[in-house]
Amino acid sequence: MPCSARRRPWCCAVSIAPEQLQLDRRHRADSGIIGVLMSLGTAQWLVLRNHLPHAQRWIWANAFAWGAGLLVFTAVTTPLWQPGQPPEVIALIGALGGLLTAATMAAVTGAALTRLVRDRGAQERPWGVPAKAVRS
Repeated sequence: MPCSARRRPWCCAVSIAPEQLQLDRRHRADSGIIGVLMSLGTAQWLVLRNHLPHAQRWIWANAFAWGAGLLVFTAVTTPLWQPGQPPEVIALIGALGGLLTAATMAAVTGAALTRLVRDRGAQERPWGVPAKAVRS
């Protein structure tokens, strides 16, 4: 289905398949991973943009938090999982990895949200009226 760049320029951007870009398998996987990591933060940004200036930073913070959390999960669970372990041990290792992933993500997103809220406070006047709402 050809897209009409004059009528809908965004259509061409979202309808390009990896095959059309001639990406090899590794680059397709990398772009898919980045897309997944950024999609969650983008969905949350749709709400935050109405409440916080610079809310677009949340997308990157959330993607970084997921990446860091998954790295922690991999670093902790991979050496602990061994062939032939009982299912209970496997479940406990997975639960430990999940808890550490959640703690990592909470630390990263908590720090990012704290900074976004602090930046919002810096842009408001002492009496609570946003600086953008006051005309000179």
